[in-house]
Formats: sequence, structure tokens, C-alpha cells
Amino acid sequence: MLANLKISLLLVPLFLFFSSSSFSKNSEQIINEIESYFNNINTLQAKFIQLDENGIYKSGTLMVAKPGKIRFDYNKPSSVLIVSDGEYVIFYDKKVEQLNRIHINKIPIQFLLTNNFSFKKNNILIKNIQFEGNVITLSIQYDKNVLTNKIKLLFESNPLILRQWIVEDSQGYKTRISLEDINTDIKLDEKKFKFDYNRKFREINKTFLPN
Repeated sequence: MLANLKISLLLVPLFLFFSSSSFSKNSEQIINEIESYFNNINTLQAKFIQLDENGIYKSGTLMVAKPGKIRFDYNKPSSVLIVSDGEYVIFYDKKVEQLNRIHINKIPIQFLLTNNFSFKKNNILIKNIQFEGNVITLSIQYDKNVLTNKIKLLFESNPLILRQWIVEDSQGYKTRISLEDINTDIKLDEKKFKFDYNRKFREINKTFLPN
């Protein structure tokens, strides 16, 4: 049901806390490169695999168009659709015809949705950066206004490509999203980011709508 509508991810080892002032020059350079990487993406399409702590596997297609437009099309047997037109994110369960909306600023993947993105400007704390082989793991934390504020980003380092993110919700529940067949700066159908309000649905939980 709606609990299954969360974008969430898998347990990973905890890392020591590092303030941004303790980063080496090399780490700061990598952070700058990561910001540039995100800012050079205008549109994105990829296959995704979602795995939660209970071992529940889902897959589908992700589409992104800046600013703020996103669509998670889940493959069957999942009945979930997640779509944003740039203002609200719609969580729709086609099977039970339930809809939930949150403001786009409440979701934790602003790095994919924001023009002129920077961690500092978006009030995102960089807690840790770790290098292991060809993998860079960046642990970040949003302020309390974001629905799930702890996230880890995993990149291939050469060339720099986002391959996974791991989100932790307020109950400590984690979910992993892995990306495959990534294509950027391609033409996407704008209609894919529109929710059809002519569908039959019952809207619930308006907690995260702005006043």
C-alpha cells in the first residue's frame, strides 16, 4: 500500500562523521566535480532496481527533466507510479486507487532535480566521503524539512557516474536504488511528467503539502 510507495534503500556500514572543514583538497575537488556532474545533466533516463531491507525487489524506468520533473515507472507486478510536474510529487497506487502528494522540495533527491545545484546552497551537510577502488561514496544529510533526510550517493569515479543512492527514513528504514543503462540529455516526452487527474483515486495524507 502507501508504505510501498516510499523511495527507500538497503543497510550499509556506518561511517565516521567528518565535518566539511576536515576534507582534504582532493575530497573538495571531487565534491566540486560531483556538483558539476549533476549540473551538466538536464534530462536523464535509466533503468532502476529498488531493493529494501526486507529483500523486496522492484524495477522500472526512471525519467528526470530539470527543474523538478521526475517519473518512476514501476514494472509489474508493482502497481505504483511516482510522478512530478515540478511542483508536487504524486505517489499513486493503481491497484487500490490511492494518491498521496508531497511538495517537490520534500523529497531527498534534489541533486537530480535542481538547476545550479550545490550542496551548500541547498543546505545539504556533507558528512563523509569515502574512496574504494573505482567507487566514491558520499554521505549527505538534508535539513529536517526533507521527508527522508539521510542519503548516501555511490558513484563510479572514472568516468564520474551516479550508480546508486541509499535513503534512510525517519524510522531508520533504508532502501537502495541502483541505476543501469543511463542516458542523459535526451529528449523526453513532457506528457510523462503529468498526472492524469481524470483517473479514479482517493487522496490521502496531505501532511506534506505547503500552507
